[in-house]
Amino acid sequence: MNTKVVPVLALSALCSANAYSETASLSLGAFMTNKSSVYQGGESQNTPYPFIDAYWGPLFISNGQAGSFIAGSDQWGLALAIGLADLEDKSRDNSKQLKGMHKLNTVFVGTVQSFIETGYGQFTAGFEQDISNQHKGYSANIGYSFSLELGHWLIEPAISATWINDDISEYYYGVNQNEVSSTRAAYQPGSASYLNTELNLVYFFNRNHALALGISHNQLSKEISNSPIVNHTRSTSVMAGYVYSF
Repeated sequence: MNTKVVPVLALSALCSANAYSETASLSLGAFMTNKSSVYQGGESQNTPYPFIDAYWGPLFISNGQAGSFIAGSDQWGLALAIGLADLEDKSRDNSKQLKGMHKLNTVFVGTVQSFIETGYGQFTAGFEQDISNQHKGYSANIGYSFSLELGHWLIEPAISATWINDDISEYYYGVNQNEVSSTRAAYQPGSASYLNTELNLVYFFNRNHALALGISHNQLSKEISNSPIVNHTRSTSVMAGYVYSF
């Protein structure tokens, strides 16, 4: 079974283990990401993080989530997982222009993930719900990706669309009455969406060693970009790293 079940990063394409196989698989690595901020006064964030892609029967740890496949085959899959929310962006907490805004806490979500593998690429769909009682919101996403192998290279472009409900958009982009200032009006964005496009490149030195590079671009809907605390209509992130597959 193809191990990538969410259209966030194509890193799990580094692994080819069958999620229902009795043979376990493990890949470890280290990555650095640079992510631009959409907030007023927000600065780009450079973040190192470990890469863990592990499968043991139906259980997995992948893309920052831990869960289990509950149904599927080589061509499709359905999984339940928990992990960190995709919209983590702490850059605004250090913005002088946004002094007085509520702090953004780490949000853990429960997810339902699915994929269908076809001869034309992989189609995905997912649903997330806050389980950490931070914003109590939920979101849904659909995506498409395909892989192209050229010698030692794996090239994978992807596109996805995400809808977030009003609880999430107000937590990240809204302005409450007690946060109003002379330069910041109250704002309730309501439900919103964003479109993500990305390109991931992986170079395999051999079956164990690989280097990966990826670039991702988010286009925000007007409900987000019209917020008085948002300065950009789009954000870009770049990641690079090394992976060792056992």
